[in-house]
Amino acid sequence: MQLTLALASFGVLDGLTTLTIVLLIVGLVLIVVEFFIPGFGIAGGLGIVCWIAAIILTAKTMRDALILGGCLALIAAALVWLFVLLGAHGKLPKKLVLSDSTDKAEGFSSAVDYSGLLGKRGAATTALRPAGKARIDGEIYDVVSPGEFLAKDTVVEVAEVEGIRIVVRKTS
Repeated sequence: MQLTLALASFGVLDGLTTLTIVLLIVGLVLIVVEFFIPGFGIAGGLGIVCWIAAIILTAKTMRDALILGGCLALIAAALVWLFVLLGAHGKLPKKLVLSDSTDKAEGFSSAVDYSGLLGKRGAATTALRPAGKARIDGEIYDVVSPGEFLAKDTVVEVAEVEGIRIVVRKTS
């Protein structure tokens, strides 16, 4: 209410027409839709374009345009603050929050598990300086030595596996 009175006292609301009110409301709806639909910012961008068009059609002076633009920026900031606050307290609708997890216990993995190679032997197919390639169980893998140079065709054993990093040591 006070915002309306403040805007009216500056004469900003004098230029409001049905078209500008529709543009303001459509802009607000598009900006809110942007929060709920994953995308490239198309809805939010169109909402901002609607607001800019409403400002251009409403404002008689640059001062009016700045006042109206500032008010719309405050509305947008309040919306962002509201959604952040709701999200922090877990009060967003369940459709907006991902509740499924993809953990290892359920069979999901983001990388290949090389832990089965531990203790297996193979041969370096390139020189390891300290990184290179080795053939283990008929497959070629990117491997690293623990800092030492190993020549091509050196017999190696998998000593450690950390994620996709396979560490091999020279065997005798």
